[in-house]
Amino acid sequence: MTKALPGPPQGLISRIDHLATLLRSLPSSISFDPPVSKYYFALDPEKLEDRGTFGAFTDCMEISFETYHAKSHVIHFMERGKQLEGLTALMETAIKTMSDSERAVFQDVWLERLIEATVSDSDGAKIPARKRKERGSVNLDSGTGMDLGLVRVVTSGCCLGVSMLLH
Repeated sequence: MTKALPGPPQGLISRIDHLATLLRSLPSSISFDPPVSKYYFALDPEKLEDRGTFGAFTDCMEISFETYHAKSHVIHFMERGKQLEGLTALMETAIKTMSDSERAVFQDVWLERLIEATVSDSDGAKIPARKRKERGSVNLDSGTGMDLGLVRVVTSGCCLGVSMLLH
């Protein structure tokens, strides 16, 4: 009997959900659903076979955001709308087949960079007050915490604690 691989950590899924919220909140100065999109978020089957999920995903991101020729490797959103919904859907699918180490690199190299890109400009994404739920991530397996504004959820082994933060 084959042992099932553990799924992606909830903290990683929460960060992808946070990115989805930010992408829906990109400023109106960015073109909305242009007739011809620069973005195509899908894994090339040939690259998937040759490079695996993470390699094919990286190739897709480099092509879509043209980071391969940007000197600073800064990501700039050129459009907003339905195509970007495909980005987070692809992320959710891709992380299911990545190893833990690939997921860690994915989060550092792509997910956090994309989150930063949504808010980096002075006219960046603004989350409406009713949608402001989360500002961090949690990993329930490693004794870390999640900053939820004034409440910090702290985990250690099998114990879960909540403490108030004073800003």
